[in-house]
Amino acid sequence: DIIRQLHRGLSANEAKERFEKEVGNVTSSEIAEIEQSLINDGLSPDEIKKFCNVHALIFQSALEKSASPETFPSHPVYLFRLENREVEKLTKEIREVAKNNAKLKAFKKGLRDMLLKLKGVETHYERKEHLLFPYLERQGFMGPSKVMWGKDNEVRDLFKAALADLKGVNTDEELQAYVKKALDALLEEIEGMIFKEENILFPTAIEKLSA
Repeated sequence: DIIRQLHRGLSANEAKERFEKEVGNVTSSEIAEIEQSLINDGLSPDEIKKFCNVHALIFQSALEKSASPETFPSHPVYLFRLENREVEKLTKEIREVAKNNAKLKAFKKGLRDMLLKLKGVETHYERKEHLLFPYLERQGFMGPSKVMWGKDNEVRDLFKAALADLKGVNTDEELQAYVKKALDALLEEIEGMIFKEENILFPTAIEKLSA
């Protein structure tokens, strides 16, 4: 009911308060089931995708309390998590470079190289989409492939925009506007995806899929 009200106009803060008061603890698989049941009831994946970040925010404190333990190094999820640690290092590095930019020309070249390196996260997304999602679908679990794949595509579009817009940055003022508009949006979505993967997708996959 809280999630339905959120889609009808309830503010994120009110939804979070209601959730913490009326529900409290929730597991990653329960959250995944909520989104799946909304899809089953006819709510479009695009509508859920639009609110995906807000859903994660509402559930954040409950998820952090029930974070799943690390899996064995031989487990596929272990590799996904290792990749996420590397992605976090890169996003942190890019934020620091953007904050402490020196000469514009050198900064543009350095930032472009770092963005192209970070773009390697798309391989991580492709493996998730083409290897993990089909197994979840076989369990009748369609939510991630419909909602999360859409969010992955948003990140891909933000990469294209960030790389294209960087070419047009020629002054310090344009640089500040670029960081605020294109760069911050990209990094926030990438970091938000890490949270969704680690707290919802991976624990649910471990629970639903056999060895």
